[in-house]
Amino acid sequence: MNTETEEALLAEILRANMMGRTFVEFVDDTGEKVEVRLSKIMEQSICSPYD
Repeated sequence: MNTETEEALLAEILRANMMGRTFVEFVDDTGEKVEVRLSKIMEQSICSPYD
């Protein structure tokens, strides 16, 4: 997964968290589906690779 794809996935996770969703499906740059389940996640606990 390249940096742009990682940033897009992070943005989707943050968006889902703000909307109260607990599940994210994302297709990465290779066409592979990535599934992420969120559990009482706080925005402050999500870091980018540049933090």
